[in-house]
Amino acid sequence: AVLAIEALPQQGEGTLEVDGVPHLIGGGDWIRVDPGEAHAFRNEHAEHLVVTCICTPCFSMADVYYR
Repeated sequence: AVLAIEALPQQGEGTLEVDGVPHLIGGGDWIRVDPGEAHAFRNEHAEHLVVTCICTPCFSMADVYYR
């Protein structure tokens, strides 16, 4: 499946890397990752990073692959 992901950081701060470009994220941000964009959430702080993600269509581990 091809996923679109929208994410809302709830707690903490971190980095969302999309197609090799890092973006600082934190509470109050709203993020969209379009289908086919390589992405990774990173927490490089002592505080937890809590992010709520909405995936369409529904997320499946079969959709996960690493480069």
